[in-house]
Amino acid sequence: MMPNEVFVIQKLALATYKSKLPTPIEALNEAWHMLEGLAPKISTDVETLGLYGAVHKRLWDETKVPLHLDKAIWAHEKGFYIKNDYYNGVNLAYLLSVRAAQTGDTEPAEAIADFIVAQRTRHRVLRLCEEHLESGPAPQGADKYWIKATMAEAYLGLGDDAKATELLEAAQDVDMSLPSLRSTAPDPGKDLASKLDQYEARLRIPEMPHSAVPAWMIQTTEEHLARLRGLLAKSPLNRIK
Repeated sequence: MMPNEVFVIQKLALATYKSKLPTPIEALNEAWHMLEGLAPKISTDVETLGLYGAVHKRLWDETKVPLHLDKAIWAHEKGFYIKNDYYNGVNLAYLLSVRAAQTGDTEPAEAIADFIVAQRTRHRVLRLCEEHLESGPAPQGADKYWIKATMAEAYLGLGDDAKATELLEAAQDVDMSLPSLRSTAPDPGKDLASKLDQYEARLRIPEMPHSAVPAWMIQTTEEHLARLRGLLAKSPLNRIK
């Protein structure tokens, strides 16, 4: 009934790539072409950009074709500058670290450039997170967890393991019985793709008591931090003599 409605195309693209049918790569490619119809190159719709980045990140994971990693970085970077939110920012920094690890041997100068931009982005993310924590009313519940988990990732990326551990422990101690204030902080689960990822994680991992942070949130964070540690071990700065 509304084949050209942006919201409908976004939902269809999400459902298509999540279906993994007939194969994960074919589903992702189909979703990619659907999103191209929304003109992401000129669009300022952060939902479109988020989906575009998510599709290309997964295409990179599946194929290791550099084009997809570049497109994922481009989409998250554009979304970050439009929305100025910590969620897009920390994902941009992570993807830059992925590319730096991939190009360190073949294009050391490019790898160092990505490394530096990733570090600068993490500093910006930390400032954004601190501003949210100091805002009134202060974020609570899931908002507070994701802010502190994001800060833990940013500090880890900046090489401050002690601070990263401190923030991760603080995140795990957040009282989830307190309601989140969605109007005061960006929600890492707001984007359609992220929402579905979190729903799938809930199905895999049993919930903890109501006031405690759900186990799936902690596991998702710890797995992501573990991947980041692996990338940092391949820092292009290690090649400078």
